[in-house]
Amino acid sequence: MLDSLVESPNRTVRSNRILIALRLILATVSLAILLLQDARSNRTVPGRSRPTPSTGEVSAVAFSADGNRLYSGGSDATVRIWDVATHNALSAAEGIQGHGDIVLQIAPSPDDKTMASASADGSVRLYDLAEEKWEHTLAHDSPVSLAAWSPDGTRLVTGGRRMGLNLWDAQTGTRLAQAKAAEGEAEPRTGMEDDTLPPEFQLTFAAFLPDGKRILTTGLDGSIRFWNAETLAQLETLPAHTNAINAAALSPDGKYLATAGLIVRLWELPDLKQVRATEAHSDLVTALSFDGDSRHFLSASRDGNLMYWAVAQARPIRTFGKHTDWILAAALSPDGKIAATGTFDRTVRMWDTATGQEMNELIGHRSTLRTAALLPDARSGSHVQPLPLYLQPVGLVLIIVCVLTIFYLVVLRRRDLAPKLATLQVLVDIGLISALVYDTGSVNSPFVTLYLVSVTAAAFVISWRGAILVAAMAATFFSLTMMAYGLGKIPQTYAETLNSAQILEFRNLKFLDYVRLLLLPICAFFLVAGLAGHLSQRLAVARILHNEVVEGIGEGIIVLDMGLKVLYHNDELRNLLLLKSNQHQKPLRELLGDQVHERAAQALADQTGRRLEVNHRRPDGMILPFEVRVLPVRDPEGPPRGLIVVVDDITAEKKMEEFFKHKERIEAMGQISASIAHEIRNPLASIRGAVQEIARSVEIPENKKILVDIVMSESDRLDKIISDFLRYARMRQPKLAEVNLATLLSELRMMLVTRDEAKDVEVRLEEVGEVDPFPADSEQLRQIFLNLGVNALQAVDGRPEKKVLFRLQSASRHKAQSLGCADAASRVDRPGVLVEIQDTGRGMAPNVLSEIFEPFFTTKADGTGLGLAIVARMVQGHEGFIDVQSHPDQGTTFRIWLPTDLKADRTSGLRQAVEESGTA
Repeated sequence: MLDSLVESPNRTVRSNRILIALRLILATVSLAILLLQDARSNRTVPGRSRPTPSTGEVSAVAFSADGNRLYSGGSDATVRIWDVATHNALSAAEGIQGHGDIVLQIAPSPDDKTMASASADGSVRLYDLAEEKWEHTLAHDSPVSLAAWSPDGTRLVTGGRRMGLNLWDAQTGTRLAQAKAAEGEAEPRTGMEDDTLPPEFQLTFAAFLPDGKRILTTGLDGSIRFWNAETLAQLETLPAHTNAINAAALSPDGKYLATAGLIVRLWELPDLKQVRATEAHSDLVTALSFDGDSRHFLSASRDGNLMYWAVAQARPIRTFGKHTDWILAAALSPDGKIAATGTFDRTVRMWDTATGQEMNELIGHRSTLRTAALLPDARSGSHVQPLPLYLQPVGLVLIIVCVLTIFYLVVLRRRDLAPKLATLQVLVDIGLISALVYDTGSVNSPFVTLYLVSVTAAAFVISWRGAILVAAMAATFFSLTMMAYGLGKIPQTYAETLNSAQILEFRNLKFLDYVRLLLLPICAFFLVAGLAGHLSQRLAVARILHNEVVEGIGEGIIVLDMGLKVLYHNDELRNLLLLKSNQHQKPLRELLGDQVHERAAQALADQTGRRLEVNHRRPDGMILPFEVRVLPVRDPEGPPRGLIVVVDDITAEKKMEEFFKHKERIEAMGQISASIAHEIRNPLASIRGAVQEIARSVEIPENKKILVDIVMSESDRLDKIISDFLRYARMRQPKLAEVNLATLLSELRMMLVTRDEAKDVEVRLEEVGEVDPFPADSEQLRQIFLNLGVNALQAVDGRPEKKVLFRLQSASRHKAQSLGCADAASRVDRPGVLVEIQDTGRGMAPNVLSEIFEPFFTTKADGTGLGLAIVARMVQGHEGFIDVQSHPDQGTTFRIWLPTDLKADRTSGLRQAVEESGTA
């Protein structure tokens, strides 16, 4: 019931506009979030496809066996050698070239004579450090990210995530053995692997044990494997992690193994007894490295943190090295005093492990060679250039939002479609938000809160029931996105930002996990729907009270606090007082005067209402009579909390009162006029007849005949006054008949032109548009305009410019300017005609203008003062209006508006006209 009361097409149109504005704001905010996330992900998120770096990432670092040199390799396909003591580059400024792609691993030989570097182009190159030249190239058919020397430096094991193990003779560069795929291996557990390869070939680390007889490897399947160092036959597999091992390091003495994915674990060899597992890092660990005496090891994570661990305590003793970008590689010097890191920002940094302070920043890797780069823990498969922002799913959704918004703005011109359009917008928004949520992480999406915005909008645009339905739809779609993630249907763009453990967590969700993750958001949807629906109902009622009652009451309202400070006033008060927008905070004394202020103070003190009438002068100089009511606002039991001042314009009532008084005088005058006329005319006729008889029967001297003429003329003049007075006092009702006013005025113009007063006067009729015939009393109209025309001719007598203009045009009532009916434009409209009689005569002073329609007022020596009074009475009898504008020496303009819808059975509408227009 309330919905039908508060709903209206205009409200729905406004709601549509609010929805459109809100959508544009949300689209802008969403685009900003998208740009920020895209910039951040392209810079720091590992494992996702990245555009070719423009600065040259440092993807591999390693110390020489004596700790005097530092090797670094990067995406510019070069290797650089740095002096640890001086921090200067020992190789050429452009680096040691020779690789065709990113250098992913660097391994110096135990004797520091040879450096092995593995590259994403499938090659492992051996560099003679003494001769400063490349010796051998070990060719592979896929990227190589692993290279490790045997303890005696005669053999080299290589591999990578997309290939198995290869054993090489370091002296000749010949392949000694190659691992073969085993049969019946378990499927990979993380979703990050190359599904075409068995798990033992998804390798992340390889190293010879100190005895040189076995090779230890770790993989993305979370296992640690041992291999025969002569034949590469698999010896043993230990399930070490429940998720991927992303990084590992073997201590130089072979007693400890450190592994890490999301958790860092320390193991004792040879039994692989776990010493400790810790979650010290807050992000994925990307690199591990032991010092030379196996007492400490270093761990680096993709959030830019370095941790320095004590092996004996199996815990981190120092955290340092907060980088601004993802750490790709890290190494610890043999003496454990220096840590080196390589990051995406093309820098090699050296750190003092004792203090955690940065020692130097080496900038050397500057450009890239290839258009695609394979990072150390990149996803398997080929890397592609990311799509432009506008072609990514979130970008496409935002483009769709903008296109639909333009469509809504076009359709909004159809007001009949506004209610359906508002519902359509909310439903489409739920679908678009669901698409955004699905593509950006489901329960982890930052766009989930947009559901609450749409539910709230539905409560205000549709209804509270509609808000509940929209909340149910949002809960359904949100649950479907979560179920899709649980079934492994994760969008590729979001999957690339996750590590294996996070993906596995989505796949292993249980029923209670769904309840835990979905319960709070869904409850929030329905709670917001209920609260917003209740609030929308309250606001709808408040809007009705304000718009329909407070603003439409037709009276000015002022709300005052206990200090008589104005808190609120409606638009009607602003119209009554002609207030400007910056004047609404004026005190009551300045708004309505001292008298109203004093009465308001008395009402507040006595807790009783007050009523008074005041004459208020507006800024335009007009003085209006106001009725002011001061009413205390108070609780049923308690002191007043303020005042309400109601201001009513009683101009119409005052004019009606004057009209009734005037009418009573006219009626009284009409009642006695007949007896006066009878009592005066009969003696006057007798006197006139007696004088005439005396003049005929008695010979009167010539000098006395003038007296007889005076008696005769004055008796005629007295008879004329009596006749005019009777005509004014006993005005008959108009006899309506179809009148062509244009023809009547044309004939009247010809009559005026032939008069003696019209000599040298230009009398012109101007017809603006076509005026159809309408019901009126032609004789009274002729008398009205003849009287005004004669007055105009007399007014231009003796003036340098003699012009009289009659202008005729159709004019509805509210367009009849300066006739006192403009104020009624918002309430009454009535068809009519407007006639203007304009002259270039002497004009009239303001004091004369205020009296010209009063009976017996005249400025002519021989006038009776009843001509214009009769004209005004005849216009009023036709339910019309008459107005005059004149200034001394500037001419005079009479404006007469007459309705064209008079009917013979209709009583005079003068009182109605006075009430509606405020002018009699």
